[in-house]
Amino acid sequence: MRDLLQRYVDKAGLDDIHLHDFRAKAITDANKQGHDPQALAGHTTEAQTVRYLRDKEIPRVYGPRFKR
Repeated sequence: MRDLLQRYVDKAGLDDIHLHDFRAKAITDANKQGHDPQALAGHTTEAQTVRYLRDKEIPRVYGPRFKR
């Protein structure tokens, strides 16, 4: 998975993207939806999970809507 991710990251011209970024995103989203992020991640302590949780909110932006 890491090699495949790296191939696409390089192809897209991006920097500093890692598998753990996706893990952090999934755990953070699960937490916001009221699920148990520690159970999802399989961590034995809450401290392990807290390191993955992202506390900043990124606003969702919707593009213009076109009528057909």
